[in-house]
Amino acid sequence: MRARGLLWTAFVLVHVGLAWLCLFAPGLPLGDVTLVYRPWSMQLASGAPIVGIGSDWVYPLLAHLPMQLSLIAGEAAYGSAWLVLMTVLDAVAFAILLGDGSSRRRLAAAGWWVAFIALLGPISLGRIDSVTVPLSVVAVLIVMRRPLAASLLLSIATWMKVWPAAVIVAAVVALRSRWRIVFGGAVLSIAVVFVAFALGGAGHVFSFLSEQSGRGLQIEAPVSLIYVWQAAAGVEGAFIYYDPAILTYQVAGADVDVAIALMTPLLVLAFAAVALVGVVVVRGGAPVVRVLPAFALGLILVLIAVNKVGSPQYLTWLIAPIVLGIAWQGRRYTVPAVLALGLGALTHVVYPYLYWLLLSAWPPMVAVLTIRNVGYLVLLGWCIVELFRARRDVRGRRAERADENAMREWRESRMPASGVGRDADGQIRANPAVPPASEWLEEGISGVIRSGPYAGSIVLAAIDVPQHDDVPTYRLYLPAGEMTDASGERHLMDSLLEDDLRNDGDGGMIDLLTTALDVRWSTDPDEFDRARRMYDALHAPESRRKWKR
Repeated sequence: MRARGLLWTAFVLVHVGLAWLCLFAPGLPLGDVTLVYRPWSMQLASGAPIVGIGSDWVYPLLAHLPMQLSLIAGEAAYGSAWLVLMTVLDAVAFAILLGDGSSRRRLAAAGWWVAFIALLGPISLGRIDSVTVPLSVVAVLIVMRRPLAASLLLSIATWMKVWPAAVIVAAVVALRSRWRIVFGGAVLSIAVVFVAFALGGAGHVFSFLSEQSGRGLQIEAPVSLIYVWQAAAGVEGAFIYYDPAILTYQVAGADVDVAIALMTPLLVLAFAAVALVGVVVVRGGAPVVRVLPAFALGLILVLIAVNKVGSPQYLTWLIAPIVLGIAWQGRRYTVPAVLALGLGALTHVVYPYLYWLLLSAWPPMVAVLTIRNVGYLVLLGWCIVELFRARRDVRGRRAERADENAMREWRESRMPASGVGRDADGQIRANPAVPPASEWLEEGISGVIRSGPYAGSIVLAAIDVPQHDDVPTYRLYLPAGEMTDASGERHLMDSLLEDDLRNDGDGGMIDLLTTALDVRWSTDPDEFDRARRMYDALHAPESRRKWKR
């Protein structure tokens, strides 16, 4: 509770500080909100033609929603209302992330989020991207349990700013509930397009795609560094200029048109390549908990690194997948978490207070931007390595179990009497309700008994770390020391029973338990944490073990 209170205090202080910077800091960090979003909102409110309906627009159609909501307090208070709205949205997502404050990994993820936006600066709250971040954070946190709701949230965010589509792609590839995710996104998208057509916007509803593909090289994009360094060196024909049509600074130089033409196809190819890596890893049996955060982060980094635009607010796109990675995997996500903090700090150096130095192509500031952009590629490389490492680990465990399965026999002391869950020859049948070993969390899985005297009770299958070359094993933590079958008359097995993790398709003690008591298992990290805490509270003397982290 104390940690949760400290995190909420930090959340409030950081958001108040960022809001003050947005309103009063040099460099006009809230300029897009007050000088661009507000006129669009006033235009819609006055009954004039709506951008995205009556004319082309750089944003998807649902971006109008937060812009119009900020007009509720009036034109003069538009900027302040925007900041209040961003803070409220962040607070809702932050509360869902923290939960009851008992998960150390979620506390760490929340702390990282606050630290990241503090280092990134006022741009964290001052763009339309700021709306999509809390929506995406909530979506990734619930995607395992409520894939349809997660899909709707991600689709709403995508129809404000396109980047959450990368998370949708990752979830569709990685999760078995992919068709519910596709269904949710399709329904929401059809509804948006239908409304646009009904309002007469058939020719403009997808204009945000052409607006992005037809623009030049924005000054902060990684590919633009070639021309920014040329401008810094005084190379003839290389310079930085302002494009009033899209309200941004771009670069010019030799063969810049060729680079502009190549970037969109290159982005598509790079995105497809990383997506293919994800497909290979998922088909190789890597667990969702290992795959989804790194996969989503990798796809997002492609959208940033292989892009004609490199706006500072793009850093906020990293929040959702890294929060998910920390919440699910804890210390395993130290490297990307620290790298992202560094990228946020470097971006804050560049924008907004000293941005004029970059516009002047001052070499030290160009060097800072270069380090930041190289950091994108380093982080992308980490994601790809992590995906292949997850696949390698699964293949290694499978080979280990296959070798051992040829020699091992059941320990007679752990074999209950023949009956339910066994073949005629006494062998235990595999139960398809037990998740494949390749999908288990690193700690194990949790379940709920649904029949018999202990219906409603939790059970845990906790993985024990193998010693030396031993086969990985799990231990069943049951609600009673001696468990009976569903009739309550026949002994089934004892609690704390240990068994080997088996190849998919092989039956073990967990299959026998599942068949006899109709256990519903879950590979959700949060459900495992809750089940572990409940078991510790109810069975403290017998559950004193070092839970694997």
